[in-house]
Amino acid sequence: MAWVRLSDASGGCEVTVFSEVLTRVRENLVAGAAVLVTAEVKLEGEALRLTAQDIIDLEQAAAQEEGRMRVWLEGVHALPPLQALLDEQKGGAGRIVLMPGVAESRDVEVRLKGGYKVTPVLAQKLRTVPGISKVEQL
Repeated sequence: MAWVRLSDASGGCEVTVFSEVLTRVRENLVAGAAVLVTAEVKLEGEALRLTAQDIIDLEQAAAQEEGRMRVWLEGVHALPPLQALLDEQKGGAGRIVLMPGVAESRDVEVRLKGGYKVTPVLAQKLRTVPGISKVEQL
């Protein structure tokens, strides 16, 4: 097991990496390397605990992306219609990232598992859902 300190211009965080993941991703853990970390997030009191599920080179991750969309949520009432729209788009290669409005001082991203058909039509439909404040197709 290892604790990895990640940082960028906005600050840093610590990620716990258990042995089975560490064995698989060790080559990506180089000081100064740009990486993409997939982690389980738990809120314990006022602290976020991150446990790595995967760590890959950021350039490798960018090469694998086929489309991405970020969706800003204002509340949980947006989730049922959001799920209905996304269920229709399963099976694509694109990724959906939810940006819940949990606190002003923290940026939180929730990356949905699986692939979706990320299209301008989906973006337009999502913009009409009450409780979704912004949709950004990347």
